[in-house]
Amino acid sequence: MSKETKTIAVIGNLGVGKTLLVESMAFKSGAVTRLGELQKGTSKIAVHQEEKDRKMSLFLCPACFDFGNYRFQMIDTPGSNDFRCDRTAALSVADAALLVIDPTIGVDMASKRLLSEAQSFKLPVMVVVSRMDNSNANADCWKDFGVDSVVPFQTNINTGNDFDEPTELLAEGSDLPESLLEKVVEQDEELMEAYFEGNELPFGKLKQAFANGVLNSEIVPVLFCSSVSQKGTESLANTIGNLFPGPKNSIFSKRSGLLGKNEPALQIFKTRHEGKMGEVQYARVASGTIKKGDTLKNSRTGDNERLTQLYKVNIGDREGIDSIEAGDIVALVKLKSTLGGDTLGKGAKLNDIPFPKPTSWEAIDSETEKDATKVSDAIKTLLREDPAVTYGYKSETHQNVIECFGEIQLSVLSSRAQNEFGVKAIASAPKIPFKETFTSSGNATYRHKKQSGGSGQFGECALRIKPLLRDGGFEFVDSIVGGKIPKKFIGSVEKGVSQGMEKGSLIGAQVVDIEVSVFDGKTHDVDSNDISFQIAGLQCFRLLENQCQKIILEPIYKVNITIPDNLMGEIIGDLNARRGKILGQDATGQGLTTIKAEVPLMEMYKYDNSLRSIAKGDGFFDMEFHTYEPLPADQTKKIVAAHETEKKA
Repeated sequence: MSKETKTIAVIGNLGVGKTLLVESMAFKSGAVTRLGELQKGTSKIAVHQEEKDRKMSLFLCPACFDFGNYRFQMIDTPGSNDFRCDRTAALSVADAALLVIDPTIGVDMASKRLLSEAQSFKLPVMVVVSRMDNSNANADCWKDFGVDSVVPFQTNINTGNDFDEPTELLAEGSDLPESLLEKVVEQDEELMEAYFEGNELPFGKLKQAFANGVLNSEIVPVLFCSSVSQKGTESLANTIGNLFPGPKNSIFSKRSGLLGKNEPALQIFKTRHEGKMGEVQYARVASGTIKKGDTLKNSRTGDNERLTQLYKVNIGDREGIDSIEAGDIVALVKLKSTLGGDTLGKGAKLNDIPFPKPTSWEAIDSETEKDATKVSDAIKTLLREDPAVTYGYKSETHQNVIECFGEIQLSVLSSRAQNEFGVKAIASAPKIPFKETFTSSGNATYRHKKQSGGSGQFGECALRIKPLLRDGGFEFVDSIVGGKIPKKFIGSVEKGVSQGMEKGSLIGAQVVDIEVSVFDGKTHDVDSNDISFQIAGLQCFRLLENQCQKIILEPIYKVNITIPDNLMGEIIGDLNARRGKILGQDATGQGLTTIKAEVPLMEMYKYDNSLRSIAKGDGFFDMEFHTYEPLPADQTKKIVAAHETEKKA
């Protein structure tokens, strides 16, 4: 008889002991013969050399093992917010979440945010207070979540050397704390009525109501353990088995609309480069049976992928198998074009993984010109592991730019490029993709005439230019009357204007938000041709640039910053100093406020460092492009002067 599978995302802040907890459970189950520890370099989960060197988990890793009557598919996630895409991927394919907190640190802002994040996926959540054997542990730290849905599931909790196997509160004959009892009876109308009438509450109904509350994420039970001594580990495993959903009630499959269906479909949630294995794709099966040798279609690319090998994922190793069932995690190799988030199936399209948008960016160059292609290829290969991170050449700034999530992630990428590909990637401050536009209208005429024996060149055009509203783009209008310029040359004039707009006269930035009309001109029966009118259009546009007023536009981003309430004044002051426009504040609960603002991109460079300094790690933000706005006069002078200096260099 097969064991019931439980698929669980293990989340928590950096350094709280997530990986150790999973390893402790695996050791307690007998799946591994010794307790692996990240700090000692013996982990069975964090096995990449970068993780060993930095003594921290850096990559999502499934760790699957049998524990009693259950098979646990634990998806261990990095604690650093630089790798939050891995956490998003894990929560997207899991059926439940374990939120690990350290009782010596308590409930920090990151833990509060992670609870909300897991619940946003409609997942049941348990809070696990680890390291209870530490003499500085605070058994009541969970209360700092500040929400009544978080309730203790165990009693008789001591700390330090006195920590022992906890006792389940929800046991027959036990007296439940009033706070827990009230939360449980809320899940059942009959229980609620009996409670208010002072009648006896059947234990069986209480237990079922509690389970329903957990399943609906209306109750978040708190459990206690010590990963090193394994005290509380078995109780945790039993509670997971009893309360978290299995494949027959899979939240992942429900969300996809494929629960109970036979259609084969799986979702890739992580790509990893694993030495001799090459590129390994980790996936969870949403429905049906997947067999070795099956050909499935990628819903994003349309490519067919043949599954030449299927690997059952254990902890620390894999084994080849012939088939895999709905709910299971599987490792795939030798796929052609499939990335994290992709669906493979016979036509099904699973929900997209809602990867966050990057908040940090750097220009990437090579140490020598000859290594430029090698560096670029190495970065592109590594970024197949993280589809939310973007990298490529920016024509506006003539730089290769990576958009990622922070300095730790960038440092890891640079280190891996050197260690795994033998190339050195150099990071530097990226240029801002400014644009230029006109603020006044004007007319100009230009005649291009060239005679050098044989056929010559002749083209004359008159252009009128006027500004458009912001984000108006570019409009070209044919206002020629009477065929003064033949139709076949109108497009040539437009080409010339477009060429001129590629590099404006102020700082060589793209010109936008203008309307250009060609309203007059002349041709020559013999010498007029395409190139003549392209040149005429370009040079006439240059005349207009010198004649009309122009400004520089800078990119503006919408920024949402979540911080503790007591830091609101300091953060707003910092944003004002960055020329930010405060749009409002939203109280998000648990003592947190989200400040909404519009801030120039040039002021957001390395903002993650500044926020970390101000908020002491208790703050986070997201940002996305909004619009372009005029650059202030004082900043314009600096940017123009810098451009002139660069031209002379």
